[in-house]
Amino acid sequence: MRRFIVLVNEETPQNVSSFIEYADQEGFGWWHWIDNAWLLTTRDTQLEVDDIRDKFRSLSGDKWVVVIEVKHVTWATYGPVGKKKISKWIKEQWSES
Repeated sequence: MRRFIVLVNEETPQNVSSFIEYADQEGFGWWHWIDNAWLLTTRDTQLEVDDIRDKFRSLSGDKWVVVIEVKHVTWATYGPVGKKKISKWIKEQWSES
């Protein structure tokens, strides 16, 4: 499983909707609980960070975007008590098995 972090300086509801559509069409697993930050997973061995960057730019215009591939995973989360656990997807999809 390959893992990517995508950071963008500005998002609009349309940008978010378009990126979700792209992620779903390409078969990414994705997590977007924090504005301007995405976690992606894929089994695509040909995909490059440039591909994700270019696609996001084509969907969001001239926004700043950073795409990082993560090779080794350690993580920790925190969210307000009583809210859905934000770590469920990360634990199931992002963590190394």
